[in-house]
Amino acid sequence: MSSSIKVSPEGQFKNGVFERNDQVPAPPGEVTLDSTGVGNWEVPAGVTKVCVVLVGAGGYSSRYGGSGAGGALAWANEISVTPGALMPYEVGECFNTSFTTTTMFGITVGKGGTRSGPYDGGGNGGSGSAGGGGSWSAGGGGGAGGYTGDGGNGKNGFNTSQAPSGAGGGGGGGNGDTADGSNGYGGFGGGVCLYGEGASGVGGSGYGGSGTDGSRNVPGGNNNDYGRGGRGTNNSGHNLYAQGGDGAIRIIWGAGFSFPNNAVIA
Repeated sequence: MSSSIKVSPEGQFKNGVFERNDQVPAPPGEVTLDSTGVGNWEVPAGVTKVCVVLVGAGGYSSRYGGSGAGGALAWANEISVTPGALMPYEVGECFNTSFTTTTMFGITVGKGGTRSGPYDGGGNGGSGSAGGGGSWSAGGGGGAGGYTGDGGNGKNGFNTSQAPSGAGGGGGGGNGDTADGSNGYGGFGGGVCLYGEGASGVGGSGYGGSGTDGSRNVPGGNNNDYGRGGRGTNNSGHNLYAQGGDGAIRIIWGAGFSFPNNAVIA
């Protein structure tokens, strides 16, 4: 017997059974929330399960050459939601001397090892670095956390070997700058993408080299610098601050999609 489907504004009749619109499974979809601050996300019709990744804002540099830690990352799958419900969230932001955390679905991430709530996986942000020694050198920022590993740690200004790379898709650490008593900058830590685990970022090399971002090749391109740690600064006033990268949230839904390895929706 052939099936029969009749559509109405409230739903559809399929083989004699009425299905309301909010009960019809939604096609795969996604949303990225990367404007800093608080808000509410409305669950689309037909969506009852979602997966999410949250990235914390990277830390700011301290005075006298110290650098900021990278933002932590956490992901979770199979979160139950109700169509039409408003889900509160906050996207973390790095200011000159403070930062806010990224929060949604009871999960909270900040910089470094700040992760809490019912997440399934993720990684800590790499640590920042002091300027080093008794002179005002500049430290490198920490890399953002990865999906299955941590971001690379930043190097201090008197250790010019290459900074550690990230792991599990995390950002590489920034390298320091030995410029003593003059204007100089350490490297930023690398950030992380929102499309699941890809290539890990490489640690910065040379004086003040920045770590590269953890990335995944996605058609149309994507922003990978979320959660990078702020670079240390060194100048005659010793009073500069460098902001880290802001946080972000990405939500996906649909059969077969999940973090960390099946999160790209064509």
